[in-house]
Amino acid sequence: MPRYSYPSKVYVATEQVGTKYDRAFIVNSLKNGSEALKSNENNFKSFPNQVTAILGLTAVLFFTGCRISEALQLKYSDIKLEDPGLDGNQWITLQLLVEKRKQVNPHPVKVIPLLIDPNSDTAFILKWLIDWYRYITEQFEQAVGSKQIKLEKVPDELVFPYKRIAYYKTCAKYFKINPHGFRKIAAQYMVVEKNMPLKTVQKILGHSSLMALDYYINLRTEDLKKDLLKVYKGDR
Repeated sequence: MPRYSYPSKVYVATEQVGTKYDRAFIVNSLKNGSEALKSNENNFKSFPNQVTAILGLTAVLFFTGCRISEALQLKYSDIKLEDPGLDGNQWITLQLLVEKRKQVNPHPVKVIPLLIDPNSDTAFILKWLIDWYRYITEQFEQAVGSKQIKLEKVPDELVFPYKRIAYYKTCAKYFKINPHGFRKIAAQYMVVEKNMPLKTVQKILGHSSLMALDYYINLRTEDLKKDLLKVYKGDR
């Protein structure tokens, strides 16, 4: 049974993530799903540019592996689009409140920098987030200029005006995965594919202990072969 009591037709079992589903599969699903979303843009009329908001929210989940509740709590002041540094790298930084079933207030905060790399095969996904951030920035500037909103209120405005259950349905229909699946794929990719230090992955996912990572990592046969080849061929 899924943790959340949403209709089963919109829930893709997370046990499939990391085994049947892998990152390449999801990247391809996101590419195809985004085209389908854009072609059906007229069906999303609850607010302007809803499709852009959906894609921006999906980008946050894909790159950070955060919980859907954390992404939906993002405020305007929690996103920083930085200018390129001396090394030429440009980053977009997200500050997320860590949401857990068992924790004391106040919620801990995690800061996750995302590298803007135009040569990456997932650059188009990060562009979704940047496009949405720039759009809401323009909207806030226009609202402040017309005095529809006070300047001091802008930093506390939520970034994604989207309902959780609505996103679950949209995500299942167009991307063939539930939002929590992105969390498992992110953990799998960082640990198994990129050999990222476990403490770094723990920080990004917002786990209180390394033991919690065990649920998110599924070693596939091909992963075992890669590690065994390093041993057999002396590439340690």
